[in-house]
Amino acid sequence: MLENLSSVTSGVDLTQVPPIHQKRLLTFVNHFIITTVSFLNKFAQTCESKLLLCDQKMQKLEAELCILEAKLNSIPGLETVGAQQAASTVVPPTVEGSELPTEVLNTSKS
Repeated sequence: MLENLSSVTSGVDLTQVPPIHQKRLLTFVNHFIITTVSFLNKFAQTCESKLLLCDQKMQKLEAELCILEAKLNSIPGLETVGAQQAASTVVPPTVEGSELPTEVLNTSKS
């Protein structure tokens, strides 16, 4: 596996390179943590604001739906018209090569 990385390495003997000072390493780690946490906080804030906006839109739609249902329920005789239309639009199932008996067709319309 190390043979594949031979073109990437600079040819420096890493055993001769002095280690990074502890304070400098700590600074790098702290910077990474701070930037990562900052990014995650901004991301969470953006997600929360979008979720809140969606929730508000859903509440508005729910209120409009309740108003529409109340208006529809206030129309007398609408329930029977809807039931008649639903019954008339039912199409009996058909299978090619076979037909259903007439009793089945008559009972499905009632």
